Amino acid sequence: MLLNPGDEVIIIGPTWAQCPNNVLLCGAKPVIADRFTEGFLPDLDYLRTLINDRTKLIVVNSPNNPTGAVYPYEILRQIASIADEKGLYVFSDEVYSTLVYDKPFHSISEFYPSAENLVVFNSFSKAFCMTGWRVGYVVGPSHFIKRLVKMQENVAVCVSSISQWAAIEAIRGASAYTEPIREQFRARRTTLLDSLEGSPLIKYTVPDATFYLFVDISATGLDSRSFCSALLENEHVAITPGLSFGDAFDGYIRLAFTLEDDVIREGVRRIQHFLTTLNA
Repeated sequence: MLLNPGDEVIIIGPTWAQCPNNVLLCGAKPVIADRFTEGFLPDLDYLRTLINDRTKLIVVNSPNNPTGAVYPYEILRQIASIADEKGLYVFSDEVYSTLVYDKPFHSISEFYPSAENLVVFNSFSKAFCMTGWRVGYVVGPSHFIKRLVKMQENVAVCVSSISQWAAIEAIRGASAYTEPIREQFRARRTTLLDSLEGSPLIKYTVPDATFYLFVDISATGLDSRSFCSALLENEHVAITPGLSFGDAFDGYIRLAFTLEDDVIREGVRRIQHFLTTLNA
C-alpha cells in the first residue's frame, strides 16, 4: 500500500518480530534503530544516520513492547520533525497507551495537524483485555485507509459481529474498564519488582507502562534462547528471549506480569533458583 521492493522502513527497536516480517512481506527492507539513551529511549542522532533515499517510513512503538518505555513529548516531537523534514510516513503503534503508570502518555499525532503522513494503530486487546476478540482500529490518510480496507476484505473479510458488539460495549464504558485494569497491572508490577529484588546476575529498568519487564541477563553468560530453554526445561517457567525483538537484544529476556500475584511470586522463585545454579 505504501511500500515497493527496495524501499526501507526504519523500526525503532526493540520490536516484535511481526513488524520487520511484515516489511519483508512487502518486499521492502526493515532497518532496526537499536541504539538507545538511558531508559531505552531512542538515540535520534543514530536514527538520522539510517535515513537514505530509499527510506519510506519510520515505525514508532510507545509505550514500547518489550521495554515498557514511554517516549516523552520532546522525543516524539523530534521524531515527527525528522519525518517531516525527510518527507517520511510515521506508523505509530499505541496499543499499550492505556497501561501507563508513572509518566504522561503522548501520542505522536499531537504533532500532526492532519493525518496525511501519519498512521496510528491501536487495539482493544490490551486496554480491555480482549486479546482473543481480535479487534483493532487504524487512523490515517483516506487514501491509505481505502487500500487497507481492500486488503482486509481479501484476507479476513471482517471482524466477527460478536467481537464488534463487544468492542462497542467496551467503548461505551471505557473508563470503567481501563482504569481498574491499569491499577491491577500496576499492583502486579509491584509484586514482580518486589519479588525480584536482590536476584543475582540480572538487572533491569522499571517499566513505565505495559505489563512487561525487559531484563538484562548478559552477566549469566547465556544467550537469550539458551537461557529461556534451560529455564523452561529445569524450572518449567516460560518467558520470551530478547532475540525475538531484534539481534541486538540477545542479552535480554522479557517477563510478563499478566497472571495472579501468587503465580508471579512462584515464577520469580523458580527464576531465582535457576540463577543460583548459574552462579554456583
